[in-house]
Order: sequence, then structure tokens, then C-alpha cells
Amino acid sequence: MNAMYRVGPLVVAATLLVLAVITLFVGVDRALLHEGGAFEVASAALWLFTAAYAALGQVPDRRLAGWLAGLFIVFFLRELDFHDWWFDPGLLHVKVLTGAAPLWQKAVSLGAMIGILAVVFAVGWLGAGRFVRALRARDTAAWLVLVAMGCAAISSQLDGLGRTLEPYSIQINAAVQDTAIFFEETLEIAFPMLIILALSLALKRKRVG
Repeated sequence: MNAMYRVGPLVVAATLLVLAVITLFVGVDRALLHEGGAFEVASAALWLFTAAYAALGQVPDRRLAGWLAGLFIVFFLRELDFHDWWFDPGLLHVKVLTGAAPLWQKAVSLGAMIGILAVVFAVGWLGAGRFVRALRARDTAAWLVLVAMGCAAISSQLDGLGRTLEPYSIQINAAVQDTAIFFEETLEIAFPMLIILALSLALKRKRVG
């Protein structure tokens, strides 16, 4: 456990190496631009690792680590399109609650939504204050988390860019769409990688302390 802080950077480096080799052999189109490509699979796997890394390392402390692991599991399921599972139009779609879906489907969807909101609220309640203080103290791990959040925000805006612009009568060609997907997937995988590096720094500090 003493050297656990080294595991995170090694996983990130190994993932980058594997993705580079896969992209070299199959091309950017298949590795990155296609649904279910290597980058998408790697993002999901990294979130699963991140959840285990936070839980086992108990960073920044035991109580918050459990909720963080739960949040990372939500991100893992998000990569698997968990929100679209089971029901029509999908488990986490508000239309399930407002439409003509059976009562039991509404109950399951509402329970899932409340569960996810509870995890997000707990992480915010337990971690927001210390996160802001760490940013003010110029803590590297906190700034990595902030950059990771920025990557997630930009990636979410690029996701389905064509559909987003359609209501404004803006059409984009295939080349622009592919460029948007390229940056979306790149930022999407940077998100868990930066979180892993932040956890690694927190683990190292915990070990030294």
C-alpha cells in the first residue's frame, strides 16, 4: 500500500501507450471516431479503475473516498450509456416520469435519479469546501481536478454537436463533425486520467504525512 501512489501514473502511461499502438495499427477513424472504439472503451475502464483507486487509497479520507468511488462508478456507467438502458426513451430520461410509462418504470427511474443526485450532493457537501481551500493554496492535485472538470465540460458540449446546432439552423459538414468527435473523445479520456493523477498526488502526500 505504501507505493500505491505510483500505480495511478503507471496505469495512465500504460493506457496512453496501448491507445497509441492501437491507433497506429487500426487508424484514428476506428480507434477514436467510431462508437465503441478503443478510446471509449479505455475511458470506461479508467473510470472503473479510478473508483477502486479512490476506495482502496481512501483519499482524501475514508468518508469522502466512498462517495467519490460512487461518483466514479456513475461516470463509468455513463460511458456505457447507462442513461439509455432498459426503458424507452431510457432509464434516466425525464420523459419516463412525464410520459405514459408504467408506474414501476417511473419508480425505478426516479430511484436511480435520486441515488445519483445523492452521490453528487454528498461529494459536494463533503468536498467542495476543502477543494476551494486547496485551490487557493495552489495545491497541484486540486488544480488537476479543476482542469479535469474543464475537460468534461467542453467534452459534453462537443458531444452531438450537429444535433445541438440543428435547432439554430446551423449545419456542419462531416469533416467538422469528425473534428468535434476527435476532441470530444480526447477530452473525455483526459478527464479520468487527470483525476487518477490527482488521486496519486493525494496518496503520495498522505503517505509522506
